[in-house]
Amino acid sequence: MKEDIATRWNEALESGEYKQNHDEHLKDNTGFCCLGVLCELAVKDGIISSAKYRPENEFFSYGGYTAILPPEVMDWAGMASETGMFLDEDENQSECLTTINDSGVKFPEIAKIIKDHWKEL
Repeated sequence: MKEDIATRWNEALESGEYKQNHDEHLKDNTGFCCLGVLCELAVKDGIISSAKYRPENEFFSYGGYTAILPPEVMDWAGMASETGMFLDEDENQSECLTTINDSGVKFPEIAKIIKDHWKEL
C-alpha cells in the first residue's frame, strides 16, 4: 500500500475519532471496521461518496460494498487485497485485517500491524 495513505490511516485509527465495530461491516450504527476508517479517508479525499445507510440491514455501504474495500479505495490506497491480507511472520501464515478487527483487536493494535506491514498490504 502507499506509505502516505498508511500513515494517515494509522493516525486516524489512533485518533479516537472513530468508534470501532466488530461485526463484519465497514460501518454500522455502532461504529467502523478498520477498513471503514480507510473508506472514510477516501471520502475526505473525494475518491468515493459518503457511506449510504441501508435501513433494512442497519448498516452502511460505500459504493455498494458493505464488508470489503471498494475497488476505487483499493486503487487509491494501493491495497493488494480488499480485506487487508498480509503475512504474519511469527505464525508463518496469512492474516487479514478484517478478521483481526472482527475478532476484537482494538484500533491502536491494528495501527501497529499496518505500520509493520504497510508494504505488503
